Amino acid sequence: MKMIKKTVLTLLLISVFTILYGCGKNATEDKNTGGESWAYNFDKTTDILNLNTDGTASYILKVYENGNQIKKKQDYTSYTKDDSYITLKEKNGNELKLRYVKTDEGIDLYEKTEYEAIVRKSENGLAGVWTDVNNSDYFYEFTEDGTFNEDGCFSGKYIVNEAEGTIRFVYDGDFPEALLYYTTEGNSLFVEYPWPMVITEKK
Repeated sequence: MKMIKKTVLTLLLISVFTILYGCGKNATEDKNTGGESWAYNFDKTTDILNLNTDGTASYILKVYENGNQIKKKQDYTSYTKDDSYITLKEKNGNELKLRYVKTDEGIDLYEKTEYEAIVRKSENGLAGVWTDVNNSDYFYEFTEDGTFNEDGCFSGKYIVNEAEGTIRFVYDGDFPEALLYYTTEGNSLFVEYPWPMVITEKK
């Protein structure tokens, strides 16, 4: 009886150690090598950003050709990820740095767009009209009294935090607030807009 108990106990201990060791190993591998696929929350089955287990990555870029926006897959030879940025690296040394914030559903991935001032009401402030350098149908209009219009479709109030480089959009209606990051350079406004993303669902 003692021999049976000892054998059973030994087997149980081996199983526990195996499970603990295996879980720990897998968690470390996942943390270090990624293995993540992200999609926009409005199209959950289409991969936009892939962080592969072999250390490579791919990302669907929005680019313009002949005045038309197209989606183009770009492959990257490596990537790094910390608590604020995912940095995608090409073989030639070029990098794409993507800001992100964790959410309850997944992440908000920030995509950067350049706008140029068409009408500017102050040299240092945002008040005025800024249009997308690639497509004038996309624009921001900021008033001096703190209201905004986005693409002629969305409006509300905006709050600028110059120290943190952020613009908070408080939309009219039932739309959730959005926190944008921005910088200005000469007559250009660079906006990082958050796109909600979720783990890609298999079709």
